[in-house]
Amino acid sequence: MKMEFKAVLDTAALIWNPTSLNINYLLSIDLLDFIEQFQKKKYWIVLRSRLLNEIIDAYPMSQISTQYPLNEIESKPDLKREYFNSVVNEEIMKIISEIHTHDDRYIFFSFQKIWFSQYKQLITILDNSEKKHPTFIYDSSRNLQSFFNDFELKFMHNPKHDRHYLRTNKDEIVSILSGYNGTNDEEYQQLLHTAIPYGDKCFYNIDSQQNWIKFYLEQKHQRVYHAHDVLESEVPYSVRKEYNKAI
Repeated sequence: MKMEFKAVLDTAALIWNPTSLNINYLLSIDLLDFIEQFQKKKYWIVLRSRLLNEIIDAYPMSQISTQYPLNEIESKPDLKREYFNSVVNEEIMKIISEIHTHDDRYIFFSFQKIWFSQYKQLITILDNSEKKHPTFIYDSSRNLQSFFNDFELKFMHNPKHDRHYLRTNKDEIVSILSGYNGTNDEEYQQLLHTAIPYGDKCFYNIDSQQNWIKFYLEQKHQRVYHAHDVLESEVPYSVRKEYNKAI
């Protein structure tokens, strides 16, 4: 299971400036790589159907005359472009409004070749209130892969769940991770990637020995999980139902 987020893509990456042909050519190469990596990772890119239709009509560049709608919300940098038509700019303002309202849900993505700004991240402004949003500026395939690596959940074995039972200071029996042999971390990393979430701190899956595994969020390590065996009776019904539906 990967960490979930919704990507908002800079519209200027999809509708190009007709006066910047060289930048547009180089941007097309970056865009193809970007889309391909997102498809492989199965991450979602947020796009309203109305904006999608405008992009299809205008791609790769549009010189339709523009009249900006009046909006109270603003962004730094300004995501509207002089060569966008009024519908595209209106849709951009709706996206900005959504990002501003639900600022914990989205990551904004743009490209170095079109990010002509002193700002290192997208800022939205409404009623003199500014909000800074997580922003990724694509520079190369390598830095996008680095982003994915940093963002994905990671398995790290906790020695207290070795194959023999240990006791804590409170004399509590600690469950074991019976399928872990000290060298098969990648197996449990893959199990974590495909695990079923329950709540916001744990995941469940079944390993190659047909044992139910529970992955716990490590308190001191963000997005790092350890795991141990659990009885099937301890697995929430909704998780078992979801697992059976998938097989």
